[in-house]
Amino acid sequence: SEKKDGVVVSYSAKKIREDVESLAVSFMELGLAGDNIVVIGENSYAWLIAYFAVVCSGNVAVPLDKELTDDGIARLTAQADARAFIYSDTFSACAKAALNSCDTVEYTIGMYSSFSGSGSFGMEDLIKQGKRSLRRADCPYREIKMNPEDVCEIIFTSGTTGANKGVMLSHKNVCTVLNAI
Repeated sequence: SEKKDGVVVSYSAKKIREDVESLAVSFMELGLAGDNIVVIGENSYAWLIAYFAVVCSGNVAVPLDKELTDDGIARLTAQADARAFIYSDTFSACAKAALNSCDTVEYTIGMYSSFSGSGSFGMEDLIKQGKRSLRRADCPYREIKMNPEDVCEIIFTSGTTGANKGVMLSHKNVCTVLNAI
């Protein structure tokens, strides 16, 4: 659950799964497969859906610290060779900068809103599109096979002793931590 406009909103496991799968299908339809995708924003339902859709679509999540400077965000986005940049409204300027300055970034996806232009999408629109696609018998999402040894996410160190370094974690690494909780 989360608080929206002073009201606590709860989400069912069914809704979470539907939104994750729908967004994941849209990523696949954009041709995102095995790509690094930045996710940056405040803790929220939208952030959770974005992160899990990236991972469940066979891509690699690159969650960035929302406390980074704009320059730090641009540098780590470039260092990650990110192909897409998912952002909350707070980071819309960073998304525009990533699209214009990082050679690898082809898509920006706003969690709540998006700016106009080629390669820019709103997450809600992608979820709606994905829901329609999931109804098709030939939906590619049904064929996805996850290898536990594949990279699931890249987490950047804080860089306290020098430059930030990307640490690659596999699906198995992440599941091992979750199972230990």
